[in-house]
Amino acid sequence: MHRTHRNVREHACDCRCPIHHGQPRSIYNNPGCHCLATCASQPMTLLAPQINGAVSLDVANALWYVPSLEPGHWDWCYATWVKWATRCSRPAP
Repeated sequence: MHRTHRNVREHACDCRCPIHHGQPRSIYNNPGCHCLATCASQPMTLLAPQINGAVSLDVANALWYVPSLEPGHWDWCYATWVKWATRCSRPAP
């Protein structure tokens, strides 16, 4: 049997979130979202305890920061898009 693999950006939520369960996720700061950091709907997530949260890529490769509530739980309501610097700048001598 031939199996077609889905693009990671098309994966449905598999963590029983009441908002996204069973659907692809395109909005990362929905009120009521309870997705886990390991949810299949997130293409990539980096846990960052040094900044009390995690950063993840969304379906459009935008970087998001989500604060941690407690280990394994995230405050998606306050997730924010991280603006990238377009050029590296060097400090003045």
